[in-house]
Amino acid sequence: MNNQVQSPPTWASTILYLFIIIVLFICVLTFILKASCLFTEPSLHMISYSIVTFSVGLSLICCILWIGGVTGITEITSTTQKILWVTLIAGILSTTVTVYKGFITTAKIYKVTGIVEKMDGKDPRDVSIYTRFPPLSPAQLVRENLAFDVWEDPKGKLPRLLFSHPDYSTENVDLNDREIVELKNGELNILSPIKLKKSSKSEG
Repeated sequence: MNNQVQSPPTWASTILYLFIIIVLFICVLTFILKASCLFTEPSLHMISYSIVTFSVGLSLICCILWIGGVTGITEITSTTQKILWVTLIAGILSTTVTVYKGFITTAKIYKVTGIVEKMDGKDPRDVSIYTRFPPLSPAQLVRENLAFDVWEDPKGKLPRLLFSHPDYSTENVDLNDREIVELKNGELNILSPIKLKKSSKSEG
């Protein structure tokens, strides 16, 4: 029995290291796709996802190595076992704190997309967008298509947008109205173009 424990079959060691390689591959892949934001817009949630994935992956590797040492599949010294335990505890604490702060206490962030038009065909980039009242500072369009972030309030409500220009009519959009705003994959898409009409005062 003791000889079998001290000399485990080759396939057991192969599976052990295969698990470690798989976990490392998932962590690296997640970092490339999430933290680097190669295919998505940068956001705080992407960073949180990356930290959680790294911490969970590190904890899994520690567990796999510890199991390998206990079962005799791989040789681990007492000092290494202590390091594994400390790393495992640090990984669990890091995951807990990140999940709590990043997904529970932090307000959700959404990207708003859509189209703003002036009915007379003029450049809409001087239209101001108010996301709260009183406004801190209105945002101006950098291009015709909308692309900016909004936050939920503590009650989970999204803001009401106000599109304003002194020479045109004012239009507002309630981001909580799912008939005019579609929520998909963390993105709020205003379904119909926002059209500002020339005001009668400016025409006169």
